[in-house]
Amino acid sequence: MLGRFLGTFMGAVILTIVPQQKISIVFGLMVLLAVFLSISGLRLSPTPGNEIGAGTLSGIMATVAAIGGPPLALIYQNLNGSQLRGTLSGIFVLGTILSLGALVSVGKFGLQEIFLAFILFPGILIGFLLSRFITKWLDKGFLRPAVLIVSFISAISVILRNIF
Repeated sequence: MLGRFLGTFMGAVILTIVPQQKISIVFGLMVLLAVFLSISGLRLSPTPGNEIGAGTLSGIMATVAAIGGPPLALIYQNLNGSQLRGTLSGIFVLGTILSLGALVSVGKFGLQEIFLAFILFPGILIGFLLSRFITKWLDKGFLRPAVLIVSFISAISVILRNIF
């Protein structure tokens, strides 16, 4: 959370200086690089230094590009399912509150973003309801591939959203 707090503050500052479109593409490319490094066999263990670094990147990326999950998910990809879900859930709840506060403070969160959040709510609800069934499957050895796939899809969508 210390890294997430620092990263959120840094992300808010970046948004006031650099156009969001350009920095979002860079972050998308960074996530793709991390996924490919992970597939290549690189393993980053959740040491305090790695956690602060991933938390910082997560805070910056969540605030600037709305993809704060991949840096943390890549650090924790080798945890068992319940540990991964519990760790990321706690970080994301507090981190989202921090990011929203930072976005409001720099004038980058308003009615349009609230409307977009309401559009996404049915998908969140469906995902929550299906999670009882999906987690059992993921915990049978598919969690790491799922983390890498979701990180890859997140990166590609941010890149494409900001190119077109």
